[in-house]
Amino acid sequence: MRLIPALFGALALIPLNLSVQLLGGSRKAVILASIAFILSPIYLAYCGYYSMNSIDLLLWSSAIYLVIKLQKSQDPKYWIWLGVTMGLALLNKIGMLWFGLGLFISLILTDERKWLSTRWPYLAGITALFNVFAIPDLECAA
Repeated sequence: MRLIPALFGALALIPLNLSVQLLGGSRKAVILASIAFILSPIYLAYCGYYSMNSIDLLLWSSAIYLVIKLQKSQDPKYWIWLGVTMGLALLNKIGMLWFGLGLFISLILTDERKWLSTRWPYLAGITALFNVFAIPDLECAA
């Protein structure tokens, strides 16, 4: 029962490490970020027992990585991947709505507001909502 959340916790290190590298961190910075993440009390609590929280860590760190990748590369395809990731996270817990709200506000308040004149952020939002409404609730089906 502890293997699955430990696996999700270990997988959450991948987008974390990629984010550190994208932000210009050296190998030393990646190692330090990984150690800090693994030793953080929230990680130890969430990844020590079977619950949806360990999945949430993976999806949030993946969404943050995609936002950083989007900002660095300016490639609109990352909007779709962000929408899929946010949709999966919304299936897990509703807290990803706060991430979406924060992302929208940050787009308004920064020079990245140019994205709001394109279709990509809206497609990401539609993709996220489509994931939520298109995937049937397995508990209701059983």
